[in-house]
Amino acid sequence: KQRRDDRRKFRRTRRNHLRYRKPRFNNRRKGKKWFAPSLQHRLDNQVEWYRKLLEVCPITMAHIEVGKFDTQALEAIEAGRPLPESTDYQQGTRYKHDTLREAVFYRDKYTCQICKKSPFTDPGTILHMHHALYWKGDHTDRMAGLMTVCTDCHTAANHQEGGALWGKEVDSSNKAGAAFMNTVRWEIKARFEAFGRPVKITYGAVTKRNRLTMNIDKTHANDAYCIGRFFPKHRCPEDHVTKRRRNDRRLEKFYDAQYIDSRDGEQKSGKDLSCGRTKRKESRHSEKDLRKFRKEKVESGGRSIRKQRYDIRPGEEVIYNGRHYIVHGNQNKGATLSLIVYRPFKITDLAPRVKKDGTVKPFEVGRKYALTGRKEPHKLMSWDKETGDIVMEWFIGVKPNKVKRLSPQYGGWIHVKSAE
Repeated sequence: KQRRDDRRKFRRTRRNHLRYRKPRFNNRRKGKKWFAPSLQHRLDNQVEWYRKLLEVCPITMAHIEVGKFDTQALEAIEAGRPLPESTDYQQGTRYKHDTLREAVFYRDKYTCQICKKSPFTDPGTILHMHHALYWKGDHTDRMAGLMTVCTDCHTAANHQEGGALWGKEVDSSNKAGAAFMNTVRWEIKARFEAFGRPVKITYGAVTKRNRLTMNIDKTHANDAYCIGRFFPKHRCPEDHVTKRRRNDRRLEKFYDAQYIDSRDGEQKSGKDLSCGRTKRKESRHSEKDLRKFRKEKVESGGRSIRKQRYDIRPGEEVIYNGRHYIVHGNQNKGATLSLIVYRPFKITDLAPRVKKDGTVKPFEVGRKYALTGRKEPHKLMSWDKETGDIVMEWFIGVKPNKVKRLSPQYGGWIHVKSAE
């Protein structure tokens, strides 16, 4: 029996390792010019833009502004503290504290920064370390972006828009740019010189002096204009572009159900009227539970799973019959594109929605309604109550070969705005 069990175990292991993998010994050494992936991406991006400019512009020399930044001195200047000296560089914000959590509590005097409760004055208060700038997408463990909150304030509802934690402003100054320049400044110079053009370096003090001499405001474009010794009389327009995602890796999309809140009658999502727990060990039926206020379900939730890659994906810009459209989705396995259009109707063309007690619900902008005699609902975009004219969000189906793509197929850059 034991030999059969061993054979079964080994067979299962072989089936789980069908793909050949190279030996992983001796692959933990980093090269001399190794950078973190985030820094490597920024470095490659700067070099790639310089390479593109060389292809279309007669560049004979490049000027690069480099500088060595003292991040601790910059933080002291912003906070109004004396400049660090000698041992101050070894004794940072976490000095004499074993953990980051302990350092945050000590800095905030073990007091909730929302309701001002403390375990010393209110026994039973439990404190948490909160990432205050989560609503900006900043989830770093910098001391400046962390704060102390209690269990009563650290709820799921307060994390949503309109809650006590949403939009909380703290010291959001990020020294990532300064650290990036300290790390890769000489590598950028070496990579630029590899293209065979002379490269000169300058410093921020020289750029600032040139900008003040010309009496122009401080912007990124003006700083680039003031770098070096070439100041053309006529400047070209300034273009702002942003990187386009190369691929949407979200294979599954979740659509939350919509309910009517019995307290104020407004439509809210299931996330807004949830049990409110932030940890699995908490009970679903605590005082944070808001599911009891779900009066009526307006829209059922669901999920969609993308099982195929399409050349033209939702959100892209296309031209059809000389008009500009936004792609809403793909139908029939990519054989048909669904484009967003807006059609005018009268409010009398909509089929009223009747409650269970027989009363008619009032029409509201943003809700989905079906036309009389049809089943498919569409969103009501606008409504002129004096004339009864409405605009509905509609969809039309076209073949992919009949549209012209405006955005690049994979990756690329999106033009944001231009400024003189």
